[in-house]
Amino acid sequence: MDPYQSCPCGSGKGFKWCCQAYFHVVEKARAQHAEGQHEVALRTIQQLVTQQPGNAPALGYHAELLYMNGKAEEADDAIQKAFAINPDFPLGHWLRGMIRKDEGELVGALIEFRKAADLYDPKANDVLAEIHAAIFDIEMRMNRPVAARAALERAIHADPSAEPLRNAFGTLFSPESRLPQCAWQGYQFRPADASRTEAWKAALPEKEMSRLSEAAGAFQVLTEKDASDTAAWFNLGLVRAWLGDHPKAIEALQKSMELDDDLKQASETGALIEVLRCGAGMAEQSDYVEHRVFFQLKQPQPVVELIQEWQRNGRLSGAQSDPEGGTLTALILEQTPQFSAELSSPVAKLAASMMIVRNLIRLSSQSKSSVDKVADEMMQRLGGELSPPMQETGYPQFSEITSEAMLFPSRETQIEEIAPRLTQQGQVFFEETWSNRPLKSLSGLTPLDASAQPAYQKRLMSLVKFVEECYIGASPRVSDGKTTQIVICYDFNQLRRKLGLPAEGPAPVADGALKIDTLSVAELAALDAGSLTDEQLDQAYRTALQKDDRILAGLFARYLTNRPAGSSIADRYPQFNHLIQMAQAENDAAAVMALLEQGEKSDADANNGQRRNDYTLRKGQFLAKRGDTEQAYQVFQELLGRAPEELKFYGPAIEAMLGQKKGNLAILFAEQALAKARSQNNRDSEHYFMELAEAAKRQGG
Repeated sequence: MDPYQSCPCGSGKGFKWCCQAYFHVVEKARAQHAEGQHEVALRTIQQLVTQQPGNAPALGYHAELLYMNGKAEEADDAIQKAFAINPDFPLGHWLRGMIRKDEGELVGALIEFRKAADLYDPKANDVLAEIHAAIFDIEMRMNRPVAARAALERAIHADPSAEPLRNAFGTLFSPESRLPQCAWQGYQFRPADASRTEAWKAALPEKEMSRLSEAAGAFQVLTEKDASDTAAWFNLGLVRAWLGDHPKAIEALQKSMELDDDLKQASETGALIEVLRCGAGMAEQSDYVEHRVFFQLKQPQPVVELIQEWQRNGRLSGAQSDPEGGTLTALILEQTPQFSAELSSPVAKLAASMMIVRNLIRLSSQSKSSVDKVADEMMQRLGGELSPPMQETGYPQFSEITSEAMLFPSRETQIEEIAPRLTQQGQVFFEETWSNRPLKSLSGLTPLDASAQPAYQKRLMSLVKFVEECYIGASPRVSDGKTTQIVICYDFNQLRRKLGLPAEGPAPVADGALKIDTLSVAELAALDAGSLTDEQLDQAYRTALQKDDRILAGLFARYLTNRPAGSSIADRYPQFNHLIQMAQAENDAAAVMALLEQGEKSDADANNGQRRNDYTLRKGQFLAKRGDTEQAYQVFQELLGRAPEELKFYGPAIEAMLGQKKGNLAILFAEQALAKARSQNNRDSEHYFMELAEAAKRQGG
């Protein structure tokens, strides 16, 4: 192991100054375990514990090997001994989380994983990628996609090469997702109001906060100092949502929504609240609950025959089976008179979702009466082949929240044939049934009653937005093999008009001008980028970034950067920098260098070279990351010689050299930086450069 990298025990110290002295024993034990010498390996690691009394990492490595040998209880005891020495032992919390997960205690596992994530050195990327991936997995199981996305983003940041993680992100958190947009979208911190800027600067650290708990603490302080700070309340709620603390997140987000005068922004906040209410443990606050009935199956054949009968009669929709895994999933449709009339109706309402896993049958539905009806039918047909039913309630699946507004195909059909029926069903449900249903989110009022009270406008707008996005996520999709189109049969602006709410959705053209900042991701993607003006391309690029679609932003950036100089968009550094980041993510070194050269030339021609230093900095950072440290050093020397008073350029240059283990070069820049900071009486920068100088010396400066 590199002696200067973060120690695997999670202490935050360099390996050389922590576990290196005895780590050869750990490696020997691991090698013995890998060769099948399990008891020998345990004796080897026990010797280390004996030789290192009072050493928490030694106990942690012992616990790790015990866990690998299936001795979870003994591993837990070893971890407890380590905690007696150091309660904040990161490896101990990571191991205990894995043990709890294996035991099926997901909540306990999640608590331990989050402690580990908070305690590990932010530079311990390998283990942090695993920890955040484990958090992502549990948060998704608990129907908490906002927290899951935050964890997955951190896992990918720690390990950008992890293709399974990137694939999962693309499937779950993109316009292709079946989740409502308010559940999958990437939320950003809201900026301070102009009157609060100085207070925020004082409360928030200048450096990027690497731990979510730090951010939560900072925004907590801001809300305590000014209870009317709308953005601080939102940011506090958002961080708590990222941490999976839904009750406290909702408290903060509700304060933000109440204070917010921007109806659109408040609506977004309220929709996020509805997402959080659908997570595990939030049943008391949620208007949506899933009713479940379980059976154990004694013999498979009777169930197979019943399923085959349902299939023949068109009462199954979307059936999918996995013979190897022993699973079957399907939608069971309601029994209607049409089923006995040669399937004259191509659609029917959903009765229940069914999942069969080997000898376990699970039925579920938003409607208790509906799922009970299917359960009664199965008991009547299968009798003694089923165990007595077991019932429970739990968090809802987002795809089923609007299932009452849907109809499902009972036989193979074209969407054009059933679209009018789907439209009618949506209209009847939302405008008649849902509008007259008392909701917890409206303090027990129905949407129609709440629409008559101005105080409920924000909440009502949020609810409509939430159910609309759930409906879109569950809507049928049609693919031609190249593109997929969502078929949305009900227009929610009809519901908004009924409730006296402003219509949503973009108005692309107003007074003859294209209103790009109002467009959705789909509408942005549909624009003919080549026909847009430079100003429109710039606005489209920024709008795509705001909507967290970096690929679409890259499309607009490429069009703009390829335009000749001479427009009002003289400074194109943001667009070039975005394309450079995309090329780096794809490991396309040639593209990065070409973009740097093209960007610098464009800046010289159209922007009087005002961004020259920024491009030089990016070039030096890229060369260092690529391993061309000598060339990178020369580039940084040129930059600092040209702008010796600009302290902002020294830090990245020093960190780039440190990242390549070139402490001897880093110390040269660090000494220059310290001298400049002291001459400018900049205490914060002086402290920062002193830390970097010490790091450079440890590397051999």
